[in-house]
Amino acid sequence: MVINNQSFEEQLLKLISETKSELATKGEQKATIDREVELLKNELQGYSVTLASYQKRSGIPGHNGIDWSKLMIGAKTHKDQIIIVLKQFGGIARPSQIRDILYTKGFIKSKKRENAYQIVQINLAQLIDKKLVEKTDTGDYKLIGAQPVLCIS
Repeated sequence: MVINNQSFEEQLLKLISETKSELATKGEQKATIDREVELLKNELQGYSVTLASYQKRSGIPGHNGIDWSKLMIGAKTHKDQIIIVLKQFGGIARPSQIRDILYTKGFIKSKKRENAYQIVQINLAQLIDKKLVEKTDTGDYKLIGAQPVLCIS
């Protein structure tokens, strides 16, 4: 037996309407926060690139003071690690620089430095295929979408 309770139905419709409204509001807030997070990430990258450029021009050892193990916490593959290294170098680095970081800090578990270089080269080629990295005319590898290194005169 079905009881037609109009009051109950009206309450449910009201709750559905309120929930939809709250969901829309929260969605707008989430979108705003996501935009703010992206802007802050870009700002942080810009500051980091500027600092690295200043340290490089001033002769201050900037990259030596980086705690690579903290940076590599989320990196699951060598490709992820290469992208992190490229970001720290302002988006542009040579394979030998990448190899030096990954090999000397123990992220590439190879007995020979030459093998580590091959691992970096293979992963860079795969990143090029995925259109995440491009090779420049000078033999450097550039992270696509990274801000260029700023030169301070």
